[in-house]
Amino acid sequence: MLERMMTMTTLGAAALALLCAGCDEEFSTSALTNEGTACLVAPAADPPPGEVAADEMAHVHVVMDGCASGCTVVDEASCTATLDGSVLRVESQARLRIRQGDQCSFECVAVEATCPTPPLPAGTYTVQHGDATRAVTVPGTDACPGPG
Repeated sequence: MLERMMTMTTLGAAALALLCAGCDEEFSTSALTNEGTACLVAPAADPPPGEVAADEMAHVHVVMDGCASGCTVVDEASCTATLDGSVLRVESQARLRIRQGDQCSFECVAVEATCPTPPLPAGTYTVQHGDATRAVTVPGTDACPGPG
């Protein structure tokens, strides 16, 4: 039994070493704050955006500017949405670690975050995200522009 446990521990250590083959590599960090496109979407829309109903909670879906490559680790991507009269203020942030000196795949993976809104009565709202503002009507479907 002890021999079997030692073999399993040795195999586990070898597997960890393989998984962590690049763990000693250097990373640079990057932060994205209030950058990108914020869209109002229905909570259960498949595919988004779906119709946002009046007097119900919706979601804000943020697609941050740029994209992550195969060498990027997204540590966190989040957003918050608060209603101030007819202004829906969206704040977003993402923390990225970018592996340096590696052969990376050249792929573009979007950095995204989704957050709930308070219930939105029928009306026209100004969605404010960073320096960008635009009008959205509830009930309705947000004609979301492409990523900035």
